[in-house]
Order: sequence, then C-alpha cells, then structure tokens
Amino acid sequence: MANEFTEDPGNKGPDGVSQGGIYKDVPKGRMVAPFETAALALEPGQVSPELVETDFGFHIIKLERKLGPSPNKEAKPAAGETGAASETYDARHILISTNYKDPDKPQAREMPVKEYVRAKLEEEKEKKMLDEIVASNNFQVPSDFTVPAVTEDQLKQMQQSTDAGNASGRPRWSPADQGSGGPDGLGTRRSKPGKPEPKSPSRRRNKAKAFRMVRGDRRVAPY
Repeated sequence: MANEFTEDPGNKGPDGVSQGGIYKDVPKGRMVAPFETAALALEPGQVSPELVETDFGFHIIKLERKLGPSPNKEAKPAAGETGAASETYDARHILISTNYKDPDKPQAREMPVKEYVRAKLEEEKEKKMLDEIVASNNFQVPSDFTVPAVTEDQLKQMQQSTDAGNASGRPRWSPADQGSGGPDGLGTRRSKPGKPEPKSPSRRRNKAKAFRMVRGDRRVAPY
C-alpha cells in the first residue's frame, strides 16, 4: 500500500526499487520530532490512529520494531558516539506530501510549504529594501541584478578573519593614514620630516676662519 500511495521521494532505494515506506535502523533523534514521537508511542504492528503532521506533509505511521539494540550486526554507532551501535527502531509510513515546487525555479527541488513561503517573504523583503535604496539615491540598477546571498560558512570565515586580526595586535588603518600606503607597515602613518637643526654659531666662525687664509687664488685650510 505504501508503494502505491506514498509521496516520499526516499521510498526509492539506490537500485530504484520501492521500499514499501520502510525506514530501518533509525537512530533516535534522526527523524523530525513529530514523526518520532508518534512512532515511538506505538507498539510494534500498531498504526498511528491519526495523521501526523510535519513540515513535509501528513504521515500514516506503523511501528515495525520497537526502540532497542539493532539486529543488524554491521550497524555502526551514531555520529559522536563510541562503543556499541546506538538503539534504533524500524518504522513504515505513507506520506501525503505538502511540498511545493517553485514554478519560477524549475531546476530547484521541492520544499516544504512553510520553507517556500519563508523564502518568498525574504525575497520580497530584499526587493523592497533595494527599491527604497534606489529611490532615495536616484540611481538605476540593472533589472537582472540580484543581492548575493551570504552563507553561514562565509559569515564564519569573515568572523574568523576579524578575530585573527584583532588577536595579532596589529594597528588598524584609518582614514587618517591616507597617503601612507595602507595598513600593516604599508599603512602605518608616516610622520612629516622635521626642520633641520640650526647650525651652531661657533661652527660657522670656525669654518670662516679656516678659509680666511688666502695664498694667491687658492684657499688653504690651516693644518
């Protein structure tokens, strides 16, 4: 029945054969909370009396094996665990999907309706902000311009770079350093050359005395 009615894309195995809606050796915590709570509240062989709603749609759940040690000898511990394999359970389900495919992005995957709506709201928010910036500054933006998205990894890399710079103790470059070439030695502000020290009067007198002796057209310094 699951093969006939489920809309779960994960029901297909690597070989393309339908799996009957079964999920085997599921470690606790892997499935979304509403699904797992409903599944583990059942006894083996029982079917959930009501539809279970998740972000992916509505599920009819049947528990096949209660939570316990895996019968699969090749089962490995869950990520972050050591020793024997963690406790697992087997559950079968039929999914009535509420996922939605964006018609404006034919290459994109289907996504939960909530996620789709959230993404659309973010796009509208960005567009409105961009329109306000354009209107207030009186300039034009190409119609195909899009605001680049910043990923979590890029934000972490920028933060790490900032933290590394602060930890090094290097002086920060500021607009006051303009003309000095930039930060880190290239941008260390150069001080203006000072005025030359005035020559001592006694040194001037000694020099004049040295050339006061004249012999013919030649000036001779005293020994």
